[in-house]
Amino acid sequence: MEKIKRFLSRLKKIIFSPKIFDILQIEVTSRCNVSCKMCPSAVLKDWKNGDMDEETFFLLLPAIELTKYVHLQGWGEPLLHPKLDKMIEVIKKKDVRCGFTTNGQLLTEKRVNRFIDLGVDIIAISLAGAEKKVHESIRSGTDFERIIKNISYLVDEKRRRRLKKPEVVISFIMTPENISQLSDIVEMGSMLGVDRVVANNVDFVPCAEIDRFRVFGLENEAYKEYIDKAKEVARIKGVDLRVYPIVPEERAICEADPMRNAYISYDGCVSPCVYLGVPIDEIPVFRDGKVVRIIPRKCFGNVKEEPFLCIWEKKEYMGFRDIFKKMKNLFIAMDLVSMAKKENSKPLQIKDLPLPSECEDCYKIFGI
Repeated sequence: MEKIKRFLSRLKKIIFSPKIFDILQIEVTSRCNVSCKMCPSAVLKDWKNGDMDEETFFLLLPAIELTKYVHLQGWGEPLLHPKLDKMIEVIKKKDVRCGFTTNGQLLTEKRVNRFIDLGVDIIAISLAGAEKKVHESIRSGTDFERIIKNISYLVDEKRRRRLKKPEVVISFIMTPENISQLSDIVEMGSMLGVDRVVANNVDFVPCAEIDRFRVFGLENEAYKEYIDKAKEVARIKGVDLRVYPIVPEERAICEADPMRNAYISYDGCVSPCVYLGVPIDEIPVFRDGKVVRIIPRKCFGNVKEEPFLCIWEKKEYMGFRDIFKKMKNLFIAMDLVSMAKKENSKPLQIKDLPLPSECEDCYKIFGI
């Protein structure tokens, strides 16, 4: 009877949840303590470094209360922010899930225990290789052994306390230099006892220096074989593995899903996603070996000047989201037409509903 009561209580929370946002990604800082080869901060001019001040963060609380999950990381290293612990504490008091992605350098035993005490839900640690030489050649300024030690302590302490969270994730960005080690990363994840391994693409490509780290969209059978091998190792070892596609496939809604999610930069700027909220005024669009155009940073408003919910309801922002809503409906209609197999029906095409101009060249709409 008690189990039934608990189940009904959880069901009630789900059905009557007042949450209107799935994810708010809050960039607590655009600063970083390491230099990664595929990071745009090292190659783009006029990169702006800064931390979100407490006043700006507290202005976001009304929106946070309406959100299922808050990710405290953008283009920088969140553990550099001196008030990160306080931000997490405030979010958890609002009964909202939260987490962050870190390069792992500053994930000391003291901080691990503090994050566990605060009830952090997800801690993702970035690795660029399964061995010191490869990892440190890509993520310059990091100490591979220290990061592995920090991950191990986090997993062990979580087990010692017999807790289900934080979910510990290894985040691996696939590049031509390291994709051959993907199966080794899965093996390492199994050995360390992490909850999940995620293999991402270098999906923000603003220049030639970063384009050379791309593995998606290339006719390379070896890459596919490395991924298949990693999936097989994950199956055998029982590791939860997610690998982002390297073959583009057009989708109605990108994973950023601007209809349900939003990105807030360290300076309070509200953007649809992290890719349109890069801390520079002009974002280069790189295709076919050259910069084909420049788009301005997309900021629908600043929470320092007006409430987030007012920004969310702006006509321009609603119009931006409405394009994706129509795209989603078009995909549904295409599926229905396909199932009906009516010979005389006019085929619907994606080009009938173009993306917002800022998103036309973004790889995320292809599931990358």
